[in-house]
Amino acid sequence: MLKEIVYVYAVYQERSFSKAAQKLFISQPALSAMVKKAEQEIRTPIFDRSTNPISLTTAGRYYISQVEKILKIQREMESYFQVLSARGDSQLRLGGSSFFLSYIFPPMVTRFEEHYGKVSVSWLELRNTELISRLQDRSIDFFLEVDELASPQLERLVCGEERVILAVPASWEINERLGEYRLTAEEIHARKHLSGQVPAVDLGMFADKPYVLLREGNDSFQRAVAICRSAGFTPKPAMMVDQVLTSYYLAAEGNGIAFIRDSILFYADMTEKLYFYLIDDPLAVRPVYLYYKKDMDLSPVARDFLRFVEEG
Repeated sequence: MLKEIVYVYAVYQERSFSKAAQKLFISQPALSAMVKKAEQEIRTPIFDRSTNPISLTTAGRYYISQVEKILKIQREMESYFQVLSARGDSQLRLGGSSFFLSYIFPPMVTRFEEHYGKVSVSWLELRNTELISRLQDRSIDFFLEVDELASPQLERLVCGEERVILAVPASWEINERLGEYRLTAEEIHARKHLSGQVPAVDLGMFADKPYVLLREGNDSFQRAVAICRSAGFTPKPAMMVDQVLTSYYLAAEGNGIAFIRDSILFYADMTEKLYFYLIDDPLAVRPVYLYYKKDMDLSPVARDFLRFVEEG
């Protein structure tokens, strides 16, 4: 049957036996014979030959819908093996949000290359909802995420840790009363907030302020709301955004308070328009996970990268 579907599909596309025969570079009688063989195998006509142009029967419409699924799978297989052949075993395929691809993965890869030599790296910026499916179809070897994704098809290991801190517009009067708690961008960059010398702020001080929050469904949103509720209030969103970097820059322009990851100040542009505050809540500390597909046949370079991350 697989041999005949190409001929049947050509007739369907051209709506004509003669045009399909020309397209396939075979004679019309030979094409008719192949289509007839396909119809004999399924014991029902595929085409209604009484119409002009030729049309599909009810069975024919089902037949073509299934043929299109088969052809789609064939194209996907061809595409996959073309990519596999082109990249060989020396390419590392990494996925994640723009933040991880811009700031976290690159230094990891640089350190990896210092030990294992130069590698070819492809980067794929993805939304949270796309990560697992792209891992499953082998578009990527690994992705970074702070969410604890529960899937029997995934393996993960902790490759870092970050703190959620409060970013408050520096122009707000409330900062003047919180001198012993506030930190500058330079101080966060210097890791002063990790020294144990700066106390956490009472989050209730900011209960009536507007917030720039990430959209619902994002781990940062869930943590922010839970942290605020533990402090006795529900944050009032002034704006809802998709990326933590967006919330960082919007907060710098005075639009509201943002919950940001401290690692932003390690990599992104620093600003004097914000003050930063530590949060005393277990949810303010979260691990960064490297995810990969369970039982996936990793390339040699991907296995080396995984071993490198495991060894720290």
